[in-house]
Parts: sequence; C-alpha cells; structure tokens
Amino acid sequence: MRKFLFLFLLLISGIVGCFPLSAFAAGSCTFTAAPDDPTRADSSVKLTWTCTAGSDGTVDSPTITGDGWDSAYSGLCRRARVYTGSVSSAGNVYLLPQDAYVTTLDRLGNLGTSISTTAGAYKEAMPLDPVNGAPIVTFREILLPYATGIGAGGVFQLELVLGK
Repeated sequence: MRKFLFLFLLLISGIVGCFPLSAFAAGSCTFTAAPDDPTRADSSVKLTWTCTAGSDGTVDSPTITGDGWDSAYSGLCRRARVYTGSVSSAGNVYLLPQDAYVTTLDRLGNLGTSISTTAGAYKEAMPLDPVNGAPIVTFREILLPYATGIGAGGVFQLELVLGK
C-alpha cells in the first residue's frame, strides 16, 4: 500500500510540475526614473512608463525593463500625464500598486479612463482620489501600469511626478 501511495504521489507531482502556476503576462513596458527638474533642489522624481499592449489589447503584469521599476516609491503625486501613442480603441489606462489590481487604487486618479485614439494626445492633472477628492499619496509602493481595451499593440506613456 505504501509503495502504491508513493507511486501515486510521484505521478501527481509530475503532472502538477508540467503546469506552472505563474500568471500570464500581457504587454511590455520600458521604465525610467529621473529628477523632475534637475535645476531645482527639491526631491521631485518623474517616473515614466512607455508601454505596448499585448495581442489582446491589454497591459496586465507586463514585462518591464529599466532600472528602478521594481523599487518602492513614496511621495505626493504632484502631476500625472497620459500620452497616447498609437491605440486603436479608447480603452482605459491605470497605474496601480503591485499586487493590488483593483482600479479604485489608481494612482492616476482616473486620468487614464477613455484615452484618446489620436497619436500625440495627452491628459495632464494633479491626480485626486476619485472617492474623497484628496491628493493621492504613495507610500513605499511598487507601481505597475495596467490597461484594457486599447487594441493589439497599442502604445501609450504614463508619467507620474512624486514630491514632498
């Protein structure tokens, strides 16, 4: 009986090992972090993500390149900007804390909803919490872009300026 149980467990572990438990990644992004205005002495930092949607028109757990993309950032969200590159559908773009794919936590303050399909168009504002209207503050958050419905291969850019 023990021999049968051992063989059964060995068989099951082999089958489970064939199916990875990792999440499916859609889209890719390039990240940069730089001082917002190098001529000023304040500590504002501009975080920029340039993203390309996957074949299903989404950016979801994207492959991200660039130094510092996986660093935790803190500060008052002073300015957010959403640029449209080439999108075929007016979908939605969000910037969310890692592992919190709930769009109510959008650090852009809903600035990326229904983005324009015109290349070069942009929206810019100080992000405000859509629930209470207060300025959005990040605290030790790794931020990830998320987009839906922008068309296969759609390109957009997000900028977020964090400061004191």
